[in-house]
Amino acid sequence: MTFLLTYITVTQEIPIPQLQKMIDESQSEGEKVMPTLAQQLIAEGKDPAVEALRMYLTVIKRIPAPLLDKMEAEGILKEEAMRILTLPWKKEGEQQKMQRILQHGMQQGMQQGMQQALLMQLSTRFQLTEDEKQFIGKIAELEKLTTALKLVVTAQTKEEVLQSLQAVVH
Repeated sequence: MTFLLTYITVTQEIPIPQLQKMIDESQSEGEKVMPTLAQQLIAEGKDPAVEALRMYLTVIKRIPAPLLDKMEAEGILKEEAMRILTLPWKKEGEQQKMQRILQHGMQQGMQQGMQQALLMQLSTRFQLTEDEKQFIGKIAELEKLTTALKLVVTAQTKEEVLQSLQAVVH
C-alpha cells in the first residue's frame, strides 16, 4: 500500500513518455504489480475500487483519514467508487440516447418541411380542400413525400399526386 502511494506521489509530475520508458527499462514486470495489489486487497477483505478511491482522496485531494473512515463506514466511498467506475458507460448510454433523440427530431423536421413544401406546391398549382391538406399533414414516410414532391412538377391533376401518397412504398 505504501508503495502505491509513493508511486503515485513520485510519478505524478513525470511526463507519460518518460514514465513509460522508465517502466520499460526497469527490471520489474509492471503489468504484474497492479493485479497482485488488487489480489492482496481482496485477500485482506478490502474492495480494490474503494481503496483506489481512498488513495486518490488521501494523496491528491488531501482528505484526512478520519473523514475517509467515516465516509467508508457510511458506505459513501463504495457508492462513489461504483459511480466513478460506471460513469463511462452511463455517459455512453446518455450519448446514444441523445443521438436517437436528435435523429428523431431531425427526421420530424424533414417530414414537416417536406409536408409544407408539398402543400405549398400543390396549392400553387391546384386548389386543395381542407381534407386534402390534413391528409398530407398525416403522411410520415419521407419516401412518399419525396415521390409526391417530384410528381408535382409533371402531374396534370392533384389526384395523381395524392394517389402517390396513398400508394404502398416498396
